Amino acid sequence: MVDLDRRLVDLYDEDNPDGPDHDFWRGLADRIDARRIVDLGCGTGILTVTLAGVDRDVLGVDPSATMLDAARRRPGSGSVSWVLGDSRDVPGEPRDLALMTGNVAQHIGDGAWQRTLRDLRSVLVPGGTVAFESRNPGVRAWEAWTSDGRSTRLTAAGPLEEWSEATEIAPGVVRLVASNRFVDTDETLVYREDLRFRGHDELVHDLGVAGFEAVEVFGDWQRGPFREGSPTMVVVGSAAAD
Repeated sequence: MVDLDRRLVDLYDEDNPDGPDHDFWRGLADRIDARRIVDLGCGTGILTVTLAGVDRDVLGVDPSATMLDAARRRPGSGSVSWVLGDSRDVPGEPRDLALMTGNVAQHIGDGAWQRTLRDLRSVLVPGGTVAFESRNPGVRAWEAWTSDGRSTRLTAAGPLEEWSEATEIAPGVVRLVASNRFVDTDETLVYREDLRFRGHDELVHDLGVAGFEAVEVFGDWQRGPFREGSPTMVVVGSAAAD
C-alpha cells in the first residue's frame, strides 16, 4: 500500500464523516456486548475511538503510518491501542468482534483476502463476530467514478484540484487512478489502486472456507434484505466452534 500524503489524510474525515454506517457498527458492538474489538483498516480512527468505552478493549490496525498518526492525534485516542500493519499484525489475544469498515475489504486483493479472513478467525472466540461492508458489483458503481473534468476545493494547504478515472481491468477488479493537484505549489499526486468487487455468493463462500458460519448479508444500514439492486452488502458472520 502506498501511504497517502498527510495533506490528503487531513481531508479523510471530511470525505468520510460519521453516519448511518458508523451507527450500524456501534449498534452491532452493543447488541453482541463486544468487550474486545479489533478495527482492521481503521484509517484515521474516526469510528474506532467511538467504539471505546468502559470495560472495552479496542484495537485499531492500519497499514498507513500517516493515517495512524492522525488517529493518535484524535480526541479519545488514548482509549484505543494502535498497531501499524495488517491482519498478520493483530495480537493473538482473543477478540469478540472484528470489523473491516469503509469498504476495506475491497482494498484487499485475492490471496491476501483469504489470509485476512483466516487471521481474523484465529483471533476471534468461537461465536465471535466478523463484520464488514462491500459494494455490490452488480450495481457497477465505478462507472460513475471517472471525472468529467477537474473539481476544485479549498483546503488547509490551499486550493486542491481533483479528478479520477476508474476502469474495470478484469472481472471484479477495478483500477482507480486518483489525481490531486495542489494549485499553490503546482504539485500533482497520483494514486493507483486495484479494488476488488466480490459478489454476494463469493463473499459467503470465502467466509465459510475461513471458518465462519451463520453469515447474514444485509442490503442497507437498517438491516434490510439484500436485493439485486442493493448498492451495498453489509456482511456479518459468526466464528464456527473449533
